[in-house]
Amino acid sequence: MQTTGDPAAPADTGDDQGSGPDAGGWPPEFADAVVSMLPETPGGHHLSPDSDLAALGLDSLGRTGLVLLLQDEWDVEFPDEVLVGKNFETPATLWAAVSPFLPSDR
Repeated sequence: MQTTGDPAAPADTGDDQGSGPDAGGWPPEFADAVVSMLPETPGGHHLSPDSDLAALGLDSLGRTGLVLLLQDEWDVEFPDEVLVGKNFETPATLWAAVSPFLPSDR
């Protein structure tokens, strides 16, 4: 859970549209790719690390498209064992699964 340092500020519920696209420590290209595959996400929505991707509309076709986008963006190919459903639960689980295969210079 992220806090803003302001005790009166509401806690991050995963639906906070005020958090930046790199709130999970990932590059903006990752957030942009994920959001582009979420039909239930209004324009301008920023991901929280614990956003429920299935609740935001990421289905099996969207997962496939997302994998292709990420592979194209970083010119990599992810091994099949990374492409399992549990890795697509949240942006944080997806980033944890794919980031070891991405070039370190990005």
